[in-house]
Amino acid sequence: MPHRPPTPAYLTSRFTLQVRFCETDMMGIVHHANYLTYFEAGRVDWLHRRGISYDIWTKQGIHLPVVETRLRYRKAARFDDVLVVETTCALVTRVTLRFDYRILRDGVLLCEGETLLACVGDDLTPKRLPAAMSDVFKSPEHEPAHKGHHHHKSHGDHAHEEPGRHGHAPDAAHKGAHPPDSR
Repeated sequence: MPHRPPTPAYLTSRFTLQVRFCETDMMGIVHHANYLTYFEAGRVDWLHRRGISYDIWTKQGIHLPVVETRLRYRKAARFDDVLVVETTCALVTRVTLRFDYRILRDGVLLCEGETLLACVGDDLTPKRLPAAMSDVFKSPEHEPAHKGHHHHKSHGDHAHEEPGRHGHAPDAAHKGAHPPDSR
């Protein structure tokens, strides 16, 4: 990823998840597209830790679709691995915001990336981020994540759940094949 100036530490949140079997491919490693879902889980958790549920904004006609993404795979993750998704709100402009991500296993970097989100209305036309919303993206955590959100909740608590689709990868083109298998 490109070198950027440091972002204040309080803009980073950490979310723990455990890789489910249905997220792996025939080689037994996490399918590359699932990292986007992990990014989304980290982003939703990041908001929860600041007291925001994304559906509040959607009910107000404000949406934040992913318009660009970038991923770099470093090492493979496998079924049952416990991963930490570090999510950082790195840039807020009048209409867009960028989140940076690092996915780690036991402190080892497996994947890093970013997503660019645009603020749009119900009609999908760009709009300025409301000031109160913009302030959220510049704020530290102020309450613990919702109960159960520390363990892959955006996909559902997989230890007690039927397999299936529990979220969606944002509509965004991304490059990359499977990460190298080096544990």
